[in-house]
Amino acid sequence: MLDVRSFFLFNRSHLRDSINVCVADPLVRRQGFSLKVVEGFIPSVHKGRFRERVGCNIVLYDDLLQGHHSIVLVKIAQKLCDEGIVEHVYIYKRTRQQGNKVIS
Repeated sequence: MLDVRSFFLFNRSHLRDSINVCVADPLVRRQGFSLKVVEGFIPSVHKGRFRERVGCNIVLYDDLLQGHHSIVLVKIAQKLCDEGIVEHVYIYKRTRQQGNKVIS
């Protein structure tokens, strides 16, 4: 699971074995945005685990979802698929009424 929340929120609580990828919104909107840029924002202790997941399905998480997906989440999902890093990207969405669920 790639957790795209801020480093502070990630450290406060996160799922075990998730990887924090905290990328600023203006950066993902740039035309030259790529996964090499994303990898630069992954803490060094998690980079090996990120590389191991190439070719696997990946779940993205951002708890700021209020009925829509954050631009950071969408852009990272697009890049993972467009650059052939993963076959499928799933979004982990936390809702108060329905509990937790994974949507594609």
